[in-house]
Amino acid sequence: MPLTEAAQSALCNPGSWDERPTRRARGSRLPFQAILRGMLRQPSHADLLETAVDLEAFVADVEAALTAALDDGTHAGPEGPEVLMEAARNLILAGAAKRARPRLTFLFGRAIDAPVDALVDVAVAGELIHAGSLLHDDVVDGAETRRGRPTANALWGATAAVLSGDLVLTLAFAQLRKRRRIITSEAVETIATMTRGVMAEVLARGRVELPLDQWRAIVAGKTGSLFGWCARSAALLMEEDEAADRFGDCASRLGIAFQLADDLLDLQRLGTGKDAFNDILNREPTFPILVAADRSKEVRTEVARLWNAPRVTPGNAEALGRAVLATGAGAETVERLQEEIAAALEALGPYAERPGGREIVAWSKELETRARETLRPRG
Repeated sequence: MPLTEAAQSALCNPGSWDERPTRRARGSRLPFQAILRGMLRQPSHADLLETAVDLEAFVADVEAALTAALDDGTHAGPEGPEVLMEAARNLILAGAAKRARPRLTFLFGRAIDAPVDALVDVAVAGELIHAGSLLHDDVVDGAETRRGRPTANALWGATAAVLSGDLVLTLAFAQLRKRRRIITSEAVETIATMTRGVMAEVLARGRVELPLDQWRAIVAGKTGSLFGWCARSAALLMEEDEAADRFGDCASRLGIAFQLADDLLDLQRLGTGKDAFNDILNREPTFPILVAADRSKEVRTEVARLWNAPRVTPGNAEALGRAVLATGAGAETVERLQEEIAAALEALGPYAERPGGREIVAWSKELETRARETLRPRG
């Protein structure tokens, strides 16, 4: 029996991970065999089907747990204003929230036979940490929309958004109460790393000369660290320290690859649901922008001119996006993404041959394929 479209997409299409499980993007999937090309070994059809079905059930459990946590009035306190939870629900349960971290948590957990109920707790905590950081980010950035919807910052103001983000972080810790203390301790360290990464990102805004090693350190902090925590925690549930080290290294590199792919998407209007050219509008020195500025004096001059102006217009941002890609910076971004993925899979080691691990390899290869696809000319 052939795999269903939903099962294929859930298992191997990282683009579909930008949607909740009931809302799949259409018309963007590659043939299933192409998705699996490049895997270390071809898993059986039955194995793939079982993992896809189990993954969908897992994501549904995570969604239910998130909803329960955010609908629990006790979290706001007996006199707590409902606006804090309403602001959190506006972001987390909006329907277009990313669930890449919970899905990877499941796959890493499957590779080491971690119990599903414990993995749900880790996945929910990871998603709440991610959401708390986004609520704060939208205040730092003065953002009015995210994923095409008004932000908490726009709807209720900066104070409510910041305090909602704080409350959401406490919900993450509450989700981990039944789990090993080291998992919570590392969650605290991860949030500190993310915070430092975001501060470094803010300080780097407008810096067209930012060295690429500094760019990577920023991304590793603000994005890779949470990917790494989710993966490490799956192994720590089983008290497998060697696996935790491998998983953390692998996932943090996949987080950087994920960011590189996102940076490419930002430079084009592809109908993915992601707001285009935000990085240019926000003066964010992403990898392709930095590469293009290094390759082309004209691009470097234009970036500096726009970022020194009082306001970057959407039209100017789109024109600059085309100029960046015209330098070949997109291809170099894909090459860097491939390097990060190769190092990630090397870190995964023998677990790449296990159920869960094989799907991580497939997801990595599909991420690479989709990044290349964004560079194809469109008529």
